Amino acid sequence: MTNLARTLALALVLTACGGSSDDSGGAATDTAGSESAAAGYGLPNERRLDTGLVTGGHPSPAALEAAAADGVTTVISLQTTDEAGVAEEAAQAEALGLAYVNIPVAGAEGVTEENARALDEALTGLDPAQTIVHCASGNRAGAMLALRAFHVEGLPRTEALALGRSAGLSGLADAVTAHFEAHCADLPADARC
Repeated sequence: MTNLARTLALALVLTACGGSSDDSGGAATDTAGSESAAAGYGLPNERRLDTGLVTGGHPSPAALEAAAADGVTTVISLQTTDEAGVAEEAAQAEALGLAYVNIPVAGAEGVTEENARALDEALTGLDPAQTIVHCASGNRAGAMLALRAFHVEGLPRTEALALGRSAGLSGLADAVTAHFEAHCADLPADARC
């Protein structure tokens, strides 16, 4: 199955199950594999959700310049302030006139509902097509978008996990799954479980 066919199938599932296509909760496409995706900025593991929201790894200075030139207005970093390049990125974003938001997500311990809600608050009112959400590799970005889809947007856990994977979730999939399982053990009547 091609990337485009997978994206369309996921979009149909999300639509049929009440998923939203007017926020960052949509399916993702690999920018190299979709005819409808705009050119990428060069982020590691870059993904573009169907709403235009870009996720991926830590942007290089050239990637930030390309994003700013393409109309991106906001960068949301999920990296901790002690990670390499974070201070430089914040300074460059400011120099380029980009809004810069930092929500430090420290690995599996940072995969929390509180951080998902902080991400949702940061995304509220933004045009997804003018926004980048990233960490070092894209893994935490996918994890936090999965939790946001579950806790804020109300997607069932299987769909939220699939959305997270399409946005870059990889190594933290077990942490996200464990988070959903703990929630569902506490609230077994929750229809999302």
